[in-house]
Amino acid sequence: MYTQDISPSESFLGFQRMLVDGIGDLMDLQALPTPVPIVAKVLNSSDILIKVLNPHGKPAFSHRRWGFDLVTGRALLRWIPIGKTADPAQYISDFSFDVCDAMLSRDIVGENFTFRVL
Repeated sequence: MYTQDISPSESFLGFQRMLVDGIGDLMDLQALPTPVPIVAKVLNSSDILIKVLNPHGKPAFSHRRWGFDLVTGRALLRWIPIGKTADPAQYISDFSFDVCDAMLSRDIVGENFTFRVL
């Protein structure tokens, strides 16, 4: 579940309300759902850290990469979960492609995604 709340510390870290192509209603089963407002920080041209609510209603942060894995190829361009954190400041400060790629169990190639700040 997505939340619209942004704390002062999240705002300081660069989180913003935005629409991101390919990230829609969690119940929307379309390949490219209509975007819904989310709170997120763009990490680079293919990675994003999204504020979500865990099953207990507490904030958590989901790192996703827009791209494809080398097994399925470009035909299956999608948002791929990379990791989760409860501490976005530490995650953002540690973020690099070396660290990110080491977390992956398969080769994932990032592609540029589009977003609009609200």
